[in-house]
Amino acid sequence: MMMTMRGKYLKTLGVAFLCLGFLSVASKAYSAPTEIFNVTNTVWRYFNPPADTDPGWGNFWRDTDFDDSLWPTGQGMFGWETSAGAVYGVPGAFNGGGGGSFFNTEFTSMANGGSRTDYFRTTFTWAGDANGLILSGTLRIDDGCIIYVNGQEAYRYNIDPAIVDPDYTTAATTANPEGEPNIIDIDFPGTNVVGGGIVENVIAVFFTQAGANSSDKVFGWTCSVTPPLPRPLQRNPSVRMSCKAGRSHLKWSPMVCLPRRINGI
Repeated sequence: MMMTMRGKYLKTLGVAFLCLGFLSVASKAYSAPTEIFNVTNTVWRYFNPPADTDPGWGNFWRDTDFDDSLWPTGQGMFGWETSAGAVYGVPGAFNGGGGGSFFNTEFTSMANGGSRTDYFRTTFTWAGDANGLILSGTLRIDDGCIIYVNGQEAYRYNIDPAIVDPDYTTAATTANPEGEPNIIDIDFPGTNVVGGGIVENVIAVFFTQAGANSSDKVFGWTCSVTPPLPRPLQRNPSVRMSCKAGRSHLKWSPMVCLPRRINGI
Protein backbone atom coordinates (compact mmCIF):
# COMPACT_ATOMS: atom_id res chain seq x y z
CA MET A 1 0.00 0.00 0.00
CA MET A 2 1.35 3.39 -0.95
CA MET A 3 2.15 5.79 1.88
CA THR A 4 0.00 8.90 1.87
CA MET A 5 1.46 12.39 1.68
CA ARG A 6 0.53 12.92 5.35
CA GLY A 7 2.27 9.70 6.32
CA LYS A 8 5.46 10.71 4.49
CA TYR A 9 5.41 14.11 6.18
CA LEU A 10 5.00 12.59 9.65
CA LYS A 11 7.77 10.08 8.98
CA THR A 12 10.12 12.88 7.93
CA LEU A 13 9.16 14.88 11.01
CA GLY A 14 9.96 11.92 13.25
CA VAL A 15 13.41 11.43 11.72
CA ALA A 16 14.19 15.13 12.11
CA PHE A 17 13.32 15.19 15.81
CA LEU A 18 15.25 11.98 16.38
CA CYS A 19 18.36 13.66 14.97
CA LEU A 20 17.85 16.68 17.19
CA GLY A 21 17.46 14.40 20.19
CA PHE A 22 20.78 12.68 19.60
CA LEU A 23 22.57 16.00 19.25
CA SER A 24 21.08 17.38 22.46
CA VAL A 25 22.52 14.58 24.61
CA ALA A 26 25.95 15.62 25.87
CA SER A 27 27.85 15.04 29.09
CA LYS A 28 28.58 18.06 31.27
CA ALA A 29 32.27 18.96 31.57
CA TYR A 30 33.73 20.26 34.83
CA SER A 31 36.76 22.42 35.56
CA ALA A 32 39.43 21.75 38.19
CA PRO A 33 38.26 21.71 41.84
CA THR A 34 38.99 24.64 44.18
CA GLU A 35 39.58 23.82 47.84
CA ILE A 36 37.33 25.88 50.13
CA PHE A 37 38.35 24.40 53.46
CA ASN A 38 40.95 21.98 54.71
CA VAL A 39 40.82 19.27 57.31
CA THR A 40 43.34 21.01 59.58
CA ASN A 41 43.48 24.73 58.74
CA THR A 42 39.79 25.68 58.71
CA VAL A 43 38.29 27.22 61.83
CA TRP A 44 34.96 25.70 62.90
CA ARG A 45 32.50 26.70 65.55
CA TYR A 46 31.54 23.58 67.48
CA PHE A 47 29.38 22.42 70.36
CA ASN A 48 30.54 19.38 72.31
CA PRO A 49 28.00 19.04 75.13
CA PRO A 50 28.62 17.10 78.35
CA ALA A 51 26.80 13.76 78.52
CA ASP A 52 23.60 13.29 76.52
CA THR A 53 21.83 16.59 76.99
CA ASP A 54 19.23 18.18 74.74
CA PRO A 55 20.75 21.51 73.60
CA GLY A 56 17.22 22.86 73.14
CA TRP A 57 17.77 24.38 69.68
CA GLY A 58 15.49 22.09 67.69
CA ASN A 59 16.65 22.34 64.07
CA PHE A 60 17.58 26.03 64.26
CA TRP A 61 21.28 25.32 64.88
CA ARG A 62 21.78 24.42 61.20
CA ASP A 63 20.11 27.59 59.82
CA THR A 64 22.09 30.44 58.28
CA ASP A 65 20.93 32.99 60.88
CA PHE A 66 21.64 30.86 63.96
CA ASP A 67 23.85 32.70 66.48
CA ASP A 68 26.84 30.44 67.16
CA SER A 69 29.03 33.23 68.58
CA LEU A 70 29.12 31.59 72.02
CA TRP A 71 30.38 28.30 70.62
CA PRO A 72 34.12 27.67 70.99
CA THR A 73 36.31 27.57 67.89
CA GLY A 74 38.74 24.88 66.84
CA GLN A 75 40.53 23.28 63.91
CA GLY A 76 40.52 19.65 62.76
CA MET A 77 40.98 16.98 63.38
CA PHE A 78 38.28 16.83 66.05
CA GLY A 79 37.64 13.99 68.48
CA TRP A 80 39.27 11.29 70.53
CA GLU A 81 40.80 8.08 69.24
CA THR A 82 41.95 5.14 71.34
CA SER A 83 42.57 2.49 68.69
CA ALA A 84 46.29 1.99 68.29
CA GLY A 85 47.47 2.53 64.74
CA ALA A 86 44.38 4.47 63.63
CA VAL A 87 46.29 6.93 61.45
CA TYR A 88 44.21 9.53 59.58
CA GLY A 89 46.97 10.85 57.34
CA VAL A 90 46.98 14.51 58.43
CA PRO A 91 48.87 16.51 61.08
CA GLY A 92 47.13 16.62 64.43
CA ALA A 93 45.20 13.46 63.69
CA PHE A 94 47.34 10.57 64.85
CA ASN A 95 47.01 8.26 67.83
CA GLY A 96 50.10 6.29 68.68
CA GLY A 97 48.34 3.92 71.06
CA GLY A 98 48.44 3.63 74.81
CA GLY A 99 45.04 5.26 75.29
CA GLY A 100 46.11 8.76 74.29
CA SER A 101 44.79 11.12 71.65
CA PHE A 102 46.63 13.64 69.48
CA PHE A 103 43.89 15.58 67.72
CA ASN A 104 44.06 19.34 67.22
CA THR A 105 40.74 19.71 69.05
CA GLU A 106 39.97 16.96 71.52
CA PHE A 107 36.42 15.90 72.35
CA THR A 108 35.35 13.81 75.32
CA SER A 109 34.19 10.36 74.20
CA MET A 110 30.98 8.74 75.41
CA ALA A 111 33.03 6.25 77.43
CA ASN A 112 34.55 9.19 79.33
CA GLY A 113 31.27 10.99 79.96
CA GLY A 114 30.90 12.86 76.67
CA SER A 115 27.84 13.17 74.47
CA ARG A 116 26.70 10.99 71.59
CA THR A 117 26.20 13.96 69.28
CA ASP A 118 28.30 17.00 68.41
CA TYR A 119 27.63 20.02 66.18
CA PHE A 120 29.84 21.97 63.77
CA ARG A 121 29.46 25.16 61.74
CA THR A 122 31.74 27.02 59.34
CA THR A 123 31.33 29.40 56.39
CA PHE A 124 32.77 30.04 52.95
CA THR A 125 32.15 32.36 50.02
CA TRP A 126 32.06 31.45 46.36
CA ALA A 127 32.84 34.21 43.87
CA GLY A 128 31.77 32.36 40.75
CA ASP A 129 28.45 31.18 39.38
CA ALA A 130 26.85 28.67 41.73
CA ASN A 131 24.82 26.91 39.05
CA GLY A 132 25.82 23.26 38.67
CA LEU A 133 28.48 23.19 41.40
CA ILE A 134 29.73 19.93 42.89
CA LEU A 135 31.07 19.77 46.47
CA SER A 136 33.58 17.00 47.02
CA GLY A 137 36.43 15.95 49.24
CA THR A 138 37.70 13.50 51.82
CA LEU A 139 35.73 12.79 54.98
CA ARG A 140 37.41 11.32 58.04
CA ILE A 141 34.61 10.10 60.25
CA ASP A 142 33.81 7.87 63.23
CA ASP A 143 30.88 7.15 63.11
CA GLY A 144 28.20 9.14 61.16
CA CYS A 145 27.19 12.64 60.07
CA ILE A 146 24.71 14.78 58.15
CA ILE A 147 25.99 17.79 56.20
CA TYR A 148 23.75 20.83 55.68
CA VAL A 149 24.39 23.64 53.20
CA ASN A 150 22.59 26.89 54.05
CA GLY A 151 20.11 25.03 56.23
CA GLN A 152 19.26 22.24 53.77
CA GLU A 153 20.49 18.66 53.97
CA ALA A 154 23.06 17.98 51.25
CA TYR A 155 24.72 14.71 52.27
CA ARG A 156 24.56 12.07 54.97
CA TYR A 157 26.81 9.20 55.92
CA ASN A 158 25.98 6.20 58.08
CA ILE A 159 22.72 7.61 59.46
CA ASP A 160 19.31 6.09 58.73
CA PRO A 161 17.73 8.05 55.82
CA ALA A 162 14.33 7.70 57.49
CA ILE A 163 15.46 10.09 60.24
CA VAL A 164 14.50 13.51 58.88
CA ASP A 165 15.30 15.67 61.91
CA PRO A 166 18.07 14.13 64.03
CA ASP A 167 18.44 15.09 67.68
CA TYR A 168 20.77 14.36 70.59
CA THR A 169 19.49 10.75 70.80
CA THR A 170 20.10 9.92 67.12
CA ALA A 171 22.71 7.20 66.65
CA ALA A 172 24.82 6.27 63.65
CA THR A 173 23.75 3.09 61.89
CA THR A 174 26.94 1.09 62.50
CA ALA A 175 30.38 1.64 63.99
CA ASN A 176 33.18 2.28 61.48
CA PRO A 177 31.59 0.87 58.30
CA GLU A 178 34.93 1.18 56.46
CA GLY A 179 37.06 0.01 59.40
CA GLU A 180 39.62 2.14 61.22
CA PRO A 181 40.69 4.64 60.10
CA ASN A 182 37.38 5.43 58.42
CA ILE A 183 38.36 7.63 55.44
CA ILE A 184 35.99 8.09 52.49
CA ASP A 185 35.75 10.27 49.38
CA ILE A 186 32.42 12.02 49.01
CA ASP A 187 30.72 14.32 46.49
CA PHE A 188 27.27 15.87 46.19
CA PRO A 189 25.53 18.70 44.29
CA GLY A 190 26.04 22.18 45.71
CA THR A 191 22.40 22.98 45.08
CA ASN A 192 22.03 25.55 47.87
CA VAL A 193 25.38 27.31 47.47
CA VAL A 194 25.08 31.04 46.78
CA GLY A 195 27.64 32.50 44.36
CA GLY A 196 28.79 36.02 43.66
CA GLY A 197 31.29 36.29 46.51
CA ILE A 198 29.06 38.38 48.80
CA VAL A 199 26.93 35.90 50.78
CA GLU A 200 28.61 33.66 53.35
CA ASN A 201 27.49 30.09 52.78
CA VAL A 202 26.96 28.15 56.00
CA ILE A 203 28.08 24.54 56.37
CA ALA A 204 26.57 22.79 59.39
CA VAL A 205 27.41 19.22 60.38
CA PHE A 206 25.50 16.92 62.70
CA PHE A 207 27.92 14.32 64.08
CA THR A 208 27.02 11.20 66.05
CA GLN A 209 28.19 7.83 67.37
CA ALA A 210 26.82 4.31 66.92
CA GLY A 211 27.54 2.56 70.21
CA ALA A 212 25.94 3.39 73.55
CA ASN A 213 29.35 3.69 75.19
CA SER A 214 31.66 4.58 72.29
CA SER A 215 35.33 4.93 73.21
CA ASP A 216 36.26 7.25 70.34
CA LYS A 217 34.93 9.89 67.95
CA VAL A 218 36.54 11.40 64.84
CA PHE A 219 35.57 14.22 62.48
CA GLY A 220 37.58 15.98 59.78
CA TRP A 221 36.70 17.11 56.27
CA THR A 222 38.58 18.58 53.33
CA CYS A 223 36.11 20.13 50.86
CA SER A 224 36.46 21.47 47.32
CA VAL A 225 34.09 23.17 44.88
CA THR A 226 34.05 22.02 41.27
CA PRO A 227 32.14 24.26 38.83
CA PRO A 228 31.07 23.15 35.35
CA LEU A 229 33.02 24.55 32.42
CA PRO A 230 31.28 27.51 30.73
CA ARG A 231 29.32 26.39 27.71
CA PRO A 232 30.27 27.99 24.40
CA LEU A 233 27.74 30.28 22.81
CA GLN A 234 26.02 28.42 20.03
CA ARG A 235 23.28 28.55 17.49
CA ASN A 236 21.20 25.44 17.97
CA PRO A 237 20.51 23.07 15.09
CA SER A 238 17.23 23.54 13.28
CA VAL A 239 15.06 21.67 10.87
CA ARG A 240 12.82 23.33 8.26
CA MET A 241 10.21 21.17 6.57
CA SER A 242 7.94 21.86 3.65
CA CYS A 243 5.64 19.94 1.38
CA LYS A 244 5.41 20.68 -2.34
CA ALA A 245 3.79 18.76 -5.17
CA GLY A 246 3.06 15.82 -2.89
CA ARG A 247 6.66 15.52 -1.70
CA SER A 248 8.10 16.48 1.71
CA HIS A 249 11.35 18.42 1.86
CA LEU A 250 13.77 18.62 4.79
CA LYS A 251 16.36 21.39 5.23
CA TRP A 252 18.92 20.85 7.97
CA SER A 253 20.90 23.69 9.62
CA PRO A 254 23.66 22.28 11.88
CA MET A 255 24.65 23.61 15.28
CA VAL A 256 27.25 26.37 15.06
CA CYS A 257 29.53 27.33 17.97
CA LEU A 258 30.16 31.06 18.11
CA PRO A 259 33.11 32.84 19.72
CA ARG A 260 32.38 33.73 23.35
CA ARG A 261 32.56 37.46 23.99
CA ILE A 262 34.82 38.50 26.85
CA ASN A 263 34.01 41.79 28.61
CA GLY A 264 31.79 42.84 25.71
CA ILE A 265 34.54 42.49 23.08
